Amino acid sequence: MNYQKKNFIGSGLIMTLIIINSIVLFDFRLYSAYDKIAFYGNFLILISIVVVNKIYVKDLGRYIFIALFLAYGFFTVITTDGGIGSVITPPFSFLLLYLLYDSNFNKKKIKILLFIFLSLNIFWVFNSVGYYSKALYSKNEFLNSNTVGMLVMYTAIYISIFVDKLNIKFSKIISLFIFIFSAWAILNVDSRGALMALMTFIFFSSLFPWKLWRSKHLTLAIFSIVIFIGAIFPLIYTRMYVSGFDYSIPFTTKSLYTGREVIWLNYFYMADKPSEWLFGIGSNAKLWAEDTLNVHNNYLAVITNFGIVGFVLYYGFILKQINNIYKKGRLNKYQCNLIIGFLCVLVYGFVEISTFWYVMFFFNFLFIGLAVNESKIQKNSIELSDITAIEASK
Repeated sequence: MNYQKKNFIGSGLIMTLIIINSIVLFDFRLYSAYDKIAFYGNFLILISIVVVNKIYVKDLGRYIFIALFLAYGFFTVITTDGGIGSVITPPFSFLLLYLLYDSNFNKKKIKILLFIFLSLNIFWVFNSVGYYSKALYSKNEFLNSNTVGMLVMYTAIYISIFVDKLNIKFSKIISLFIFIFSAWAILNVDSRGALMALMTFIFFSSLFPWKLWRSKHLTLAIFSIVIFIGAIFPLIYTRMYVSGFDYSIPFTTKSLYTGREVIWLNYFYMADKPSEWLFGIGSNAKLWAEDTLNVHNNYLAVITNFGIVGFVLYYGFILKQINNIYKKGRLNKYQCNLIIGFLCVLVYGFVEISTFWYVMFFFNFLFIGLAVNESKIQKNSIELSDITAIEASK
């Protein structure tokens, strides 16, 4: 089986996984069944794609880094109260990202994704009225309201990017209506983090000249600032809580403090040794009454699982991927919007687990994957034009 055929099969499997991952989010029962097998099942499928395609010398650095992070993760399991699942999570996301790079997202696939994301958005916008109360009192029958808010936010951003990319008529008007109804739905489910992320995208994509995102240094500076703010956000938030500061957020019914302050204060209380800050306290740390650890801050989640050492490795990897996009040529508007989209993923990480939740891996990392993919498509188009020109001149 030649390389092109193998890559075609791998690309098709990635697209299939994205579609399945999206479809199950229409219904809680489908999601519950999928959730039981998705983590290890999808991870094994990704590994099988790599094995079938084989590892080429030019890609060796990718897998060496994954192996090193995996080795470091197992080291933290030995030294902390961690679990195997938390160790696999970052390599899982890294592997997915690399496979997204090698997938071919042509216009046909973009149209399919647009249809699925638009359907998902409309469905949850329509069902958002009264959903917060239903999800609050019947947790075993409904998706978490914050998950719904996240879905509406992500799909709205992708729809806006895709309609512009595909040059669909009245794309600006379509985006405007999508943003308005999505913001309304997010308010209905009381997902303030999702609203903050959506507003971030609207601000940077609409009010911030897109050509400024062609500057690698400016982009990396903005991403670095967001990562820094995300890392210190729990400290600022808990200090506000301890000081007695309160504020009623307009258009929402939730208190400014909804339990995150307890989780974060418990972390600061438990991590009282230098080694626990360096290597983490583990994914099994009892920071909350529930069995499953949800730190509700992506940055603190990385530190909890892998310590500051892991934090530097993890977000160093993220920044390197952003930097690599700029090495592949001059960015177009589509790529700039995708970069803004991924920035919103990091902003959402202030108050939720964004890049660390495997169910959302496809939504999170598709932004970067598509940006890199676009560079490859442009490169192939230029090479094809050059070949055609040479043939014509003979």
